[in-house]
Amino acid sequence: MCGITGIFHFDPRARIDELLLHRLNAAIAHRGPDDDGFYVNGPVGLANRRLSIIGLADGRQPIANEDGTVWTVYNGEIYNYPELRAALEQKGHRFRTSTDTEVIVHAYEEHGADFVERLNGMFAIALWDDRRRRLLLYRDRLGEKPLYYTVARGRLVFASELKALLQDPSVGRAISPEALRAYLTFQYNPDRQTIFRDIVRLRPGTLLEASAAGVVERVYWEVPAEPGPAWPEERYVEALRELLRDSVRRRLLSDVPLGAFLSGGVDSSSVTALMAGLTDRPVQTFAVGFRVPGAFDESAHAERVARHFGADHRTLVVGSMDVEHLLPKTVYHLDEPIADYAAIPTFLLSEFARRHVKVVLTGEGADELFAGYPHYRFASLLRHYERLPGGARRLLGALGGRLAPAKMAKALEAGAFDPVAGYRRMKAVFRPEEMERLLAPAAGAAPNGHDGLELLRALFRRGQRLDPLNRYLLADLSTWLPEDLLMKVDKMSMSVGLEARVPFLDHRLVELVAGMPSQLKWGREPKHLLRRAAAGLVPDMVLHRPKHGFTLPLDRWFRAECRPFAEEVLLGTRARARGLFDARVVARIWQAYLAGRHGAFMQVWVLLNFEVWSRVFLDGEGVGSA
Repeated sequence: MCGITGIFHFDPRARIDELLLHRLNAAIAHRGPDDDGFYVNGPVGLANRRLSIIGLADGRQPIANEDGTVWTVYNGEIYNYPELRAALEQKGHRFRTSTDTEVIVHAYEEHGADFVERLNGMFAIALWDDRRRRLLLYRDRLGEKPLYYTVARGRLVFASELKALLQDPSVGRAISPEALRAYLTFQYNPDRQTIFRDIVRLRPGTLLEASAAGVVERVYWEVPAEPGPAWPEERYVEALRELLRDSVRRRLLSDVPLGAFLSGGVDSSSVTALMAGLTDRPVQTFAVGFRVPGAFDESAHAERVARHFGADHRTLVVGSMDVEHLLPKTVYHLDEPIADYAAIPTFLLSEFARRHVKVVLTGEGADELFAGYPHYRFASLLRHYERLPGGARRLLGALGGRLAPAKMAKALEAGAFDPVAGYRRMKAVFRPEEMERLLAPAAGAAPNGHDGLELLRALFRRGQRLDPLNRYLLADLSTWLPEDLLMKVDKMSMSVGLEARVPFLDHRLVELVAGMPSQLKWGREPKHLLRRAAAGLVPDMVLHRPKHGFTLPLDRWFRAECRPFAEEVLLGTRARARGLFDARVVARIWQAYLAGRHGAFMQVWVLLNFEVWSRVFLDGEGVGSA
């Protein structure tokens, strides 16, 4: 696990600004506190910050092939590198190190740019081919590792984190109107455009080629969008058990201590159970317990599961929380506005675990694969709802909006729209009509005809042969998972030099589950098939526990002890001076929140996060020891 940066000039006669390259790399030193390394050759410069996990003594990056014509820096882990290495050695390739990184350059020599299709892992890779004078960038299939880039002034600059690119004075900080609207809708931005107009993300499963001729991107993998085989349920159960066990086994490769995040739910408990069966030492497990009024505390469940498996368990007990200090810090490390309040406990738990281990396995991805969230119930029912005439659905939506409980009303309203607009309606923090009232002229207009749904329309078209629940899951696996949930886990863990590995996102497992009949995912209860596969593996008390996440009492805090902080951030002179939002509308939203209107808290949270982000990234406000 590391952080990478680099510069490529399209003009082969241009030379690298090495001071700038060092500044880029220094900005992500937290990702790799163990070492750094540089490669500069004519128009290209590569840099790396290293967190030593595999090949501790000889794994320094950048790494080259035998004759120095192919160079790489990369962030992540290649879990099948032992098999790849053995096959490459049989073909005559000579290895100088014991690290997984070296597999990349030799696999490229052997298989060309498509070598990435042979990798099982999480990664952001930069590879320089000196003979062909081209730079290749890769992001892993599911987007576990981030990669950003910008093209300006005759060069491409890339980095693992957006903040590194801002070290380049030629990179502007103008806000993208499209990205701002997407953030206000979804609490994050699902598309490749970042909040800064000049910077984009490389999408998951994508490779980029930069040469003197320019930049070309192409997709090498996508979440499957076709119905899966009509297997009996038992065959799916057995296949899932086998693949999940192998996925965990591969993710135990490490030359340093590793452990697991354990909440006591079926996802993290399954991972812990498999780890316990594959190792001869007690698994080190970590949980966070909130001893604050209004917070949901899962630590007792985690401790019971840990005892069951004989784990070496530690619980971080949080008795109070300085939101005013922690929020700017998590916002800084997230890089972009992402209003996911679980970032705060994820940061605290990562900081706690890093005192004992360098690597943790987590349960991320299971909810998006197996339909674990309550709102998927609506999507699972859509296959019946969509049979109604459009007029009947619109009438139910109109009546539901006035008469039904809030969550049901939102679902009924969403069902009245076409599938993509309905998906947005279900997810929206601010609906389009609310956003237009909120945004001031200074926010800028979105391009003509742009409504932020182009990527989602493309995903729903790809998934047109899937049932409604699987279409929703396809959209979430392709957008929300990589650009919110995995971004949060990567940025919070790497902020303290901790590597997080995600067994549920082995691409083989995703390919098995994505097109599986939806009744195997949402059957009598959420995650039906996963619970079947986990039966006998985890304690019975875990199998049917309802879904809980990191739940902080922010709603209560902002009405009480954090109210002065929230009001200053939302309603103060600095926010008003930005001119992006109508201050009168913001004030009305705050009053609606204080009055208890459903949905107003998330609107407050999204706006508050954006203003804190603006102070850190636009105003240059420091965040202490970040």
